Order: sequence, then structure tokens, then C-alpha cells
Amino acid sequence: MCFYHHLINRVASMVQQYTAGLNSCGHFFDLVSANWQQFLTIFCSTVGKLTRQTFRGLFLMDWSPEGSNDREEEEEEETIFQYDDWLIKVEALGFPRKCEVHFFDQEPGTRRLPCASTCALFLYLPRGFREEEDFADMMSTALVGSLGFGKV
Repeated sequence: MCFYHHLINRVASMVQQYTAGLNSCGHFFDLVSANWQQFLTIFCSTVGKLTRQTFRGLFLMDWSPEGSNDREEEEEEETIFQYDDWLIKVEALGFPRKCEVHFFDQEPGTRRLPCASTCALFLYLPRGFREEEDFADMMSTALVGSLGFGKV
């Protein structure tokens, strides 16, 4: 039941708002629903499984200088690539440019959370995690604690 709530009920109002918005443009959602096979290639990726190399190609990585300790940590841990299984590829319209991934250090006595902007197309990630569990905990805290799109 909890799974159903998070998968269906939690987002139902957003889906209804989205479909109502599409229908406000000449009943576009009704048209897509009635002719879903013709729209399949527009709304769904058909190129197969997303690989690590394909995913890397979607981003412009802001690595630290070659040979630095920071660069070593960024490449060794490959923090961004620990979640290959749930990452999705933007296929239909794409972005105007590649998403940028930047890294930052944790300062002593503080816990700075990862952040992202869907408008500016950037993602800031902490470097230096040794344990995937610690990184997953921090990402979960950041996602659960976010206010959501357009909320300040």
C-alpha cells in the first residue's frame, strides 16, 4: 500500500494538472492518448538500455585539474555514476546544452548538501565519499528536504 501511495497517489494531482495543461492546447493529451503508437518515439526512448558511457555523454564534467588530489577523488569514487540503474535519458526534446556537474569539498564542521537546478542545468556534488551508503544518505536527505520546484 505504501508503494502504491508513493508511486500513484502522491503524484496523481501533478499528473492531472499536466494532462489538463496539455488538453488546454487543442485537447492535445486526448489526441496523444488516442494515438499513442504514433507518439511513442517522441515521448519514449527506444535506443535501449542507458549505459554509463551514454550517460557520461549527457554531461559536461567540471573536473578538478589533472593530477590533483581532488581530481583523484572525483574519478575514483565516480559518485555520480553509482546510480546508473535509475537514471533516465532525455530523448524527445533534449536540453539546449549539456548538463554541468560540479564538485565541492565538505568544510570541517558543516554538512553541505548536493544541489541542482533544472533551469540552469547544473548539479553540485560533494567529493570524497568513501562509502556508497554515506553518499546515498546525503542524497536522500537532499531530495526529501527539498522544497520542490518553484517553492522558496
